[in-house]
Amino acid sequence: MKNKVYLFCLYFLGNISCLIGQEQIILDNVGEKVNSKLRELAPIVSPDGQSLYYMVYGHDENKGKADIWVSNLEDKDGNWSGKTRLPFPFNQIAYNQVMSVTPDGNTLMVRGILENGEVFPKGYSLIRKTKDGWSAPKKMEIAQYDEMNHGVMYSACLSNNGKILILSFREEKLSNDLYVSFLEKSGTWTKPESLGVDINTFSIEFSPFLASDNKTLYFTSDRKGGKGGYDIYVSKRKGEDWTSWTEPQNIGHPVNTEGNEMYYSLSASGDYAFIASTQNQEMDYDIFKVKIKEEQKPDPVVIVYGKVLNGKTGESLEASIHFETLPEGKEAGIAHTNPKTGEYKIVLPYGKEYGFNAKASNFVAISDNLDLSKTADYQEIRRDLKLLPLEIGTTVRLNNIFFETGKSALKEASFSELKKVVKLLEDNPKMKIEISGHTDNVGSEASNLKLSKERSEAVTSYLQSHNIKTDRIISKGYGETKPLADNNTEEGKQLNRRVDFTILEN
Repeated sequence: MKNKVYLFCLYFLGNISCLIGQEQIILDNVGEKVNSKLRELAPIVSPDGQSLYYMVYGHDENKGKADIWVSNLEDKDGNWSGKTRLPFPFNQIAYNQVMSVTPDGNTLMVRGILENGEVFPKGYSLIRKTKDGWSAPKKMEIAQYDEMNHGVMYSACLSNNGKILILSFREEKLSNDLYVSFLEKSGTWTKPESLGVDINTFSIEFSPFLASDNKTLYFTSDRKGGKGGYDIYVSKRKGEDWTSWTEPQNIGHPVNTEGNEMYYSLSASGDYAFIASTQNQEMDYDIFKVKIKEEQKPDPVVIVYGKVLNGKTGESLEASIHFETLPEGKEAGIAHTNPKTGEYKIVLPYGKEYGFNAKASNFVAISDNLDLSKTADYQEIRRDLKLLPLEIGTTVRLNNIFFETGKSALKEASFSELKKVVKLLEDNPKMKIEISGHTDNVGSEASNLKLSKERSEAVTSYLQSHNIKTDRIISKGYGETKPLADNNTEEGKQLNRRVDFTILEN
């Protein structure tokens, strides 16, 4: 008898310890401020996790059968504000829907096309925040999309960097497949290509969501082996090829049920997702918050945020943000500031080193860089970006040019930054500049002066090799004579080791 009691205690304690180790809350209704007796569907959470967009069917204030509404995060406990219907021009057609939100929250991808006052439901548009409200919807020109799409059910999502489009539509078979399209320099999109047999089946695949890492894909399917009607699945891209994926995994109970689960969306932090679910009900969709299991999370990313400022006056500026991978200088994405505040946000996956800067008319950028080559946890980093007036006397620090320690040979990662200087001089043919090299106070004055001259000459030689005339550039080395900061700190020394250019004529 004692042995039986002992064994029972071990069993009971073992199960308690297992429960303690598990995540206690996996699925949670987001509450009555969002959900109602009406049908709430298609949730899209902004990458920063602060805004939740969704469709509401049959509301008295709706313009269409289903309109777009939004709630905002009220506190750290995850409580949401009451719903607000989006203003014109978002709600136009019978079924209005936000498909994606850019990391800065300044551009929304929506379902449908508005042209000359006429609404076309098949296709997608971008609506951008302006100083006065929102822009008119701009059609996304996708090559051969109209000819390929033969169905009446379609959906899509836009990557955080604005360069990748995942589409769901029916082409030749009786159900939807998933496709990928890429943004071209012209602003149009390439012909959609199938994601291949690793993802697509003879069943339905729709409501795709590409996570911030640009690798992890969540989608809805009614394929065999599911828990009920429609379930959520997850797969990861194996490499650079968009047709090579891990076997899609059903994300399982308690999220997927005998009812319908669809429209999986998550913020850049990758901790929580949002879905529309009947949770075993018949057609009574509500929105739920999902605690993501560790094995189903995307790779961690970094949100970089800040303001674009006039470096001379300190005022905020409206600008576009351009970011690229280093050393190759490949464009990684474009973002836009809030037109009123100058605030921006971009999402950068780990595994690369990045350069980024802001662009605005009649200003020249001071670039910044961030080394994310080593993977770490999700984080948010503030970096204010400065633009300087394009006028005589303006001095611009070339942050994204790199030399070996104590040497003057330019590293490959410098070329992308120097190409921008070449473009500036090409666009302003009357401009003359001084290239100036500077050092910290480590070493002798003579050696520092020599090194600063050699580095400024290396930059000058690069510009001349790209057809910038010699008489437009003066090269000087100042050694340690013009410090910007105290050489007694490592941070100060880093600021003092620099190459600048100053506009002499324009």
